[in-house]
Amino acid sequence: MKAITLTYSEDLIKETVRAYWWKKIGFLFIFALLVLTAFLTYLLLRGDRSWLVGAIGCIVVLGVAVIVGSYLVYLRHAKLRFERMEKPEATLEIENDSFTISSDFGASTIKWSTIAEVQQTSNAWLVYFSETETMTLPLKTIPPDAKRFLRTQFKKHHIRLTK
Repeated sequence: MKAITLTYSEDLIKETVRAYWWKKIGFLFIFALLVLTAFLTYLLLRGDRSWLVGAIGCIVVLGVAVIVGSYLVYLRHAKLRFERMEKPEATLEIENDSFTISSDFGASTIKWSTIAEVQQTSNAWLVYFSETETMTLPLKTIPPDAKRFLRTQFKKHHIRLTK
């Protein structure tokens, strides 16, 4: 298949970081933190000043710190990587058994079997090789026939495509 030029932008980086962060933090963590915050508020309004209130307060503060801190760390890491790119582009070459992506950082050939999951955002696919290793493929410049071929490869190799 013909080489495809992928274009990265700061907005795309922010979008994919949000998606990655949400997948890592998840609804359950935020829900549990909200429940603890509501319980803490209830205890404080009742006038409770026991060690339990202090412990729950610490957990809530730490939980908020984890939420905010993890997002900022992921965003900073992604932005630094983006800023190190001389040209915010990469070249994608798709084959039957693999795909190759190259940029001014270097080149990697990835076999379909090494992909665990692909998460779709509005403008990109986040390709997961493991829980912490990802690659961003911007969708804007990928032609429709190449997207269809990629989806076919995802199905063929049992790669889960999630939103």
